[in-house]
Amino acid sequence: MTAAAARVAVALVKQLRDATGAPVLECKRALEAVDSQLDAAVELLRARGAHVAARKANRSAQKALVALRLSDDGRVGGMLQLCSESDFVHGHDRVRQVAERGLQLLIEKHVRDNEQLLERLEPELHQAMGAVNEKVTVARSAVLEAPNAGTGRVYAYLHNNAQVGVLLALSGASPSGRNIAMHIAAMNPPFLSADRVDAAVLEREQRVAEARAIQATPDPRRQQQIARGMLRSFTEEHCLLEQTLVTEGAADAASGQRPRTVEEALGKEVQVVEFVRFGPLEE
Repeated sequence: MTAAAARVAVALVKQLRDATGAPVLECKRALEAVDSQLDAAVELLRARGAHVAARKANRSAQKALVALRLSDDGRVGGMLQLCSESDFVHGHDRVRQVAERGLQLLIEKHVRDNEQLLERLEPELHQAMGAVNEKVTVARSAVLEAPNAGTGRVYAYLHNNAQVGVLLALSGASPSGRNIAMHIAAMNPPFLSADRVDAAVLEREQRVAEARAIQATPDPRRQQQIARGMLRSFTEEHCLLEQTLVTEGAADAASGQRPRTVEEALGKEVQVVEFVRFGPLEE
């Protein structure tokens, strides 16, 4: 090979790597296989990405990264959990492109089903898998839309190096919105309010409270009081609106004031419409 041909080959390898994100050696091999035809090499690597995807379909992808974004007007939020075999590939351009394209589909193209999202992301997923030689997939996704045109807002928060993500839809704008999203990330409340607790869960806790109350005292009146107190403690611990807002608790305690609950921090004019939290897969 002449020096000029060598320079052309190096330039083509760089072009192919920029276009596909594939490793340098893979780019070189692809160009050699198709006589340095760039378009043909791109197609070859895309086919290889599909082959890698098929070969790794049954592999476990347990290293998760949460990505989220809000629409420009703050009324729609999209979130997805991207999974791979190792966390070393999370910073790869092709993997990040999967996340960016996925969020675009969720927010701008109104994709609402995760299976549909995976279908729409197939080209990007195949390219990513061909580039990093690992299984890459989207484990779950969510979209929240604010109600009340013009007043509702969605807030978002990423925590712990993007291991935990939260979307929170409120009926109106609130200065406490982001703090409440942060609270949800930290406390992981399973229910919004006491009236949203699953009936089966409430019945179970009622039985537990009554049994403990009977053990505590023979007095039926005191038993009722103890059982009610235990149920109240359960809802305060597990229901978002009744929880003490963690971002203000320490400061309020230091000042001698009673820490506010999430509901008190929001005030009477703004309500929580919905929230969703993605945490570690093993959580």
